[in-house]
Amino acid sequence: MNRILAIAFVVVIEMLRQKALYVLLILMSALLFALASVDIFGMEGIVRHVQDIGMLTAWVLSWGIAVMVSVRQLPRAEKTGAVFGLLAKPVSRAELLLGKWLGAWLLTVVAALVFTAVVVLVSHVHDGRFDGTALFQAVVLHVGALAVICAVGIGLSTTLNEDAAMATTLALTIGSYLIMPRMPYILAELSGWRAFPTYLLYYLAPHLEWFDMRRRLVHDWGPSPWWAFLSVMAYGALYTAVALLSGWLGYRRKRFNRNTA
Repeated sequence: MNRILAIAFVVVIEMLRQKALYVLLILMSALLFALASVDIFGMEGIVRHVQDIGMLTAWVLSWGIAVMVSVRQLPRAEKTGAVFGLLAKPVSRAELLLGKWLGAWLLTVVAALVFTAVVVLVSHVHDGRFDGTALFQAVVLHVGALAVICAVGIGLSTTLNEDAAMATTLALTIGSYLIMPRMPYILAELSGWRAFPTYLLYYLAPHLEWFDMRRRLVHDWGPSPWWAFLSVMAYGALYTAVALLSGWLGYRRKRFNRNTA
């Protein structure tokens, strides 16, 4: 466990040195303060629109960071030759994979919390309020979604190069988020053998839309039922474990070539 934490700590420190994270934070803050300073078309509920745009921006930015950070960890360790030093510690491949995932996830969680704090601060300055319980649920569910995204990115990067893993992870997660909510309507129109691959896709793809509480939060619909909240979190933990296990199964027999360093 100590080796996993040490690898995760190194990942977080390395990524915190990247200027891109701070640039995104500054741009997001500037966008929200600019939106909050004007009354678009005379609308009285501008704060709610700022909250909606702010939470969406926080989701999108942290989503992108999760993909970017997770898919680069293993391929770059292999390319630079760092993987040989890590595995000679000795560190098992399972520990390496878990450490890289944990570091990528923790960094993304920190970024998401900072982005959300900016939205809450801007909303508070302009007399906007979030329901405390609903905000807690929304943040925790988003953290769960980031765990799934990072696990998918790490899992795919065990067999694909960085660019391919990034493209595939983005296509899978964004496609799932946009298409899965409409899948029941598609399944209702299918029958026989044609329905089987669609059902398979429905159950295998990550249901990231289940983690999204932005609409309930922004429109003050109150917190989600706790049984639903806990069910989604359990689903996220299970999907994360399965994605990491699948990645490990493909990574444990992978051969590394020093000439690629």
